[in-house]
Amino acid sequence: MVEGVGTDGQFSGRPVVCARVLVETGLGTFEAYTDSSGSFGSGLSGPSGYAVHVLPPEGSGLAALSVYDLHTSQTGLRLRVALPVNRPVGPTQPGPGLRRAVTGVLLDPSGTPQPGFLPPGARPGDPGTIGFVWWGAYGRPSDSTWVDSAVADDGGRFEVWTASGGARPLTRPLFAGNYTGRSASRDVWFFREYALVPSVASGQDGGTAVGEVRMRQVDRSLLVQYDQDARDVLRSLGRDGLSFVYVVADAGPGLDSLEVAQAHTGPAVGTLALYQVVPVPALLDTGSPFRGISGLGYAYDASVTDGTGELSVTRSPLVGGVIGVSYLAAPGRPWWDGARSSFSWQAVPQATAYEVNLRDRQGRLVWAGVRGRGGGEARLPFRLVGPGSFVYVYATDSRGPETWVLDGGSGGPGTLRKAGRTSAGSRARLALEDVSRPVRESFSRTVFLGP
Repeated sequence: MVEGVGTDGQFSGRPVVCARVLVETGLGTFEAYTDSSGSFGSGLSGPSGYAVHVLPPEGSGLAALSVYDLHTSQTGLRLRVALPVNRPVGPTQPGPGLRRAVTGVLLDPSGTPQPGFLPPGARPGDPGTIGFVWWGAYGRPSDSTWVDSAVADDGGRFEVWTASGGARPLTRPLFAGNYTGRSASRDVWFFREYALVPSVASGQDGGTAVGEVRMRQVDRSLLVQYDQDARDVLRSLGRDGLSFVYVVADAGPGLDSLEVAQAHTGPAVGTLALYQVVPVPALLDTGSPFRGISGLGYAYDASVTDGTGELSVTRSPLVGGVIGVSYLAAPGRPWWDGARSSFSWQAVPQATAYEVNLRDRQGRLVWAGVRGRGGGEARLPFRLVGPGSFVYVYATDSRGPETWVLDGGSGGPGTLRKAGRTSAGSRARLALEDVSRPVRESFSRTVFLGP
């Protein structure tokens, strides 16, 4: 038993001492406490179905966890559990200062310097950006300077700054483009022109001068195709149902995925597309640093802007020129059964696992209750927290409940938090990074408990 992922996204791995562990089987309930190494003995010695509850010490800043529908044939007799941590766990050392990394001049396809433009309120790389320059990561403002990305000035000149790596040179791909294309039906945004320099090192204090970077026209496209499940979910969301699909290129470990297009559809915009043609830069040719293209999709009720509504999320790879979009329906609204001391919800036929998230009024995870396929109820192993807490249910069709006790090294799915408001300007990312196969997840409505 170890501490998992903290609020800073870092993994701790420190042993959890004196956690109370309850293992429920058909023969009864076994109780144990973790020792100084985080280990415990359950008394379970043979093939059996079981459930496990982990209650961390009071004041430890850890969330409790209950996982049902387990069987030793899937998990074995040795579990690896990581509890989510409601505090930062990484080092607090100050980061390195800013330094100039890359400089150059951006040219349009005719060879003329490309003036840059950033729409009011936008960030470099949002639709409408002209003269966008991306060096492996999306920018953030620091002392009026955009770090790791930039927008060319009136003469096409650009400077990319970085706060990473200290004095050690970094090597990353350099992408530039005009994110100004829009389909005639107004439901697709895309780059009209682009340039790609596969590898650029950051150089010394003055940065690496790449000289002139000339863009060319985007002349390729892919299909974003919606299956029946996606269309059914959008219809179920009512007149304000909306799907946003971000088409992203994977640049590899340690780098951001590069957004190259957006496609939206749904009753909220008066359409329910079967497919959409999306122009994209040629980023997968021989010698390109990009490893693949995928679609990151969100389906939600656009009239709910506080993050409490139903949300379906999908990520699907580009296969044969097509990104297939399929949404998993959200679990039904959860409710509290005081007599049974449990939360219940309406199950989703295609879901293989559910996670009930109980959080306090500050949004800190108090308890996660996991059920397998068909499960629609999870019992709380302690007294319900006071008024102001809230609950929602997460569902997936991509894993079973055993992964909550076998994937402890990554903090487990128990670290998930329901996404907030999703909009065209967001940079939301699906928690799952494996895009070799389609992944679907969904979240129920959020229910607040008490006044």
